[in-house]
Amino acid sequence: MIKDMSFAEQSALFAKLSNQAYKEFGTVEKLYKKLGFTTTAYFANDGSNVYVTQNETDIVVVCRGTEVKEWNDISADLSIALYPARIGDGKVHRGFRTYSDRVWDLVANEITNSPDKTLWLTGHSLGAAMATLMARRCLLQEHLPNPEALFTYGSPRTGNRKYVNQFNENITHHRWINDGDIVTKIPLPIRFHHCGVMHHIDSKGNITVDYKHKLSLSRLLKLFSLKDILDLLMGDVKDHSSELYVKHLSYWAENEI
Repeated sequence: MIKDMSFAEQSALFAKLSNQAYKEFGTVEKLYKKLGFTTTAYFANDGSNVYVTQNETDIVVVCRGTEVKEWNDISADLSIALYPARIGDGKVHRGFRTYSDRVWDLVANEITNSPDKTLWLTGHSLGAAMATLMARRCLLQEHLPNPEALFTYGSPRTGNRKYVNQFNENITHHRWINDGDIVTKIPLPIRFHHCGVMHHIDSKGNITVDYKHKLSLSRLLKLFSLKDILDLLMGDVKDHSSELYVKHLSYWAENEI
């Protein structure tokens, strides 16, 4: 039962689920069974991919994201188009809404079939944004259970202030950021905002729960050189790897006091 796990164990578990979602379905199914899940359904439509995995007490929606290797891989997330949310207050990123819409009906139907289980949602990168949108749709649709919690890793900003305010009032969202993960910085904060409580992993793997963001002097000084800007940018891209989230959070869970 996921509720009985410590927060560190939960964080590591959902990081593993999000990371393993990048593999082929047959492999994912086997890996999820090793983590204690007995059944897994897979839904895919035009680039949108979601797993819904279950055990006796829990049902977890795992949205697959994109593993960022180069700047081109995140260019689509730079769009500043805001569209009305499908339900509730506020506006959300057009691309994230589109990806969620493609599989939403299938995912919602799967959740409906297990009304007595505890619902969790998770995802990395684009998958984190999709899971965020789906979590609120679950909350606001009466025939679906309320999410116990949402765990995201390397999530971009998903919606405007009005959307985020309603979200934060009603959903527990643990938003993990690995060091300078570049995807967490887009789209720009002028129109878009983050949901949830931020937890941070620094460059040495140290964990800070409920982290208050501060821009360090050393990072500011690096901006005076084009080479340093590029070096900093590439470092931030590497920080987005789902493998790093798994590595650091697994170590934390295994060694917590």
